[in-house]
Amino acid sequence: MKSIVYVGMDVHSSNYTLSCYMVENDKCFATVQMEPDYKEILKYLNKVQENIGGPCEFHCGYEAGCLGYTLYHQLVEHGVDCTILAPSTMPTYKKNEIKTDKRDAMKIARCLAFNTYRAGRGQRGYGLLAGKIAVMSVLHIDEFSGQCYIFSKERFSFSVPWSLAAWSREWLREAF
Repeated sequence: MKSIVYVGMDVHSSNYTLSCYMVENDKCFATVQMEPDYKEILKYLNKVQENIGGPCEFHCGYEAGCLGYTLYHQLVEHGVDCTILAPSTMPTYKKNEIKTDKRDAMKIARCLAFNTYRAGRGQRGYGLLAGKIAVMSVLHIDEFSGQCYIFSKERFSFSVPWSLAAWSREWLREAF
């Protein structure tokens, strides 16, 4: 029988923190920090499978954020089940608990295991195109930070003139 391993990933542009969780032993293990590269994640998954000593089924997930859908597409392309979690549906920390990358990764792994989250846009069958992702990124950043950038699938970014009129943004919302 295959073991099911839930991998929570706290992803940032400077590093990734990963943590595994198995329901059978109710324990997080193999928590590591690594370079921000999907190839490192694939190596990590292989190492975890070796340590478990049998076939594993991995379910990975990370909170939607500044990295967008790039990591999701890279992992799915290599046959890894991946979910992007909506941050607003994640459990909150207690007042006296300090938020760390390690704790975030563990919390994400547990959310995946017990299905206590809502998937973000682009999950399971919606298949967003790179152009649609770029447009959604423009709209998101324009609305929430007052700055307007497009992030392409390859992580290149360029500025969009602030003169993007309100009617243009409304049309883009309706079109996509």
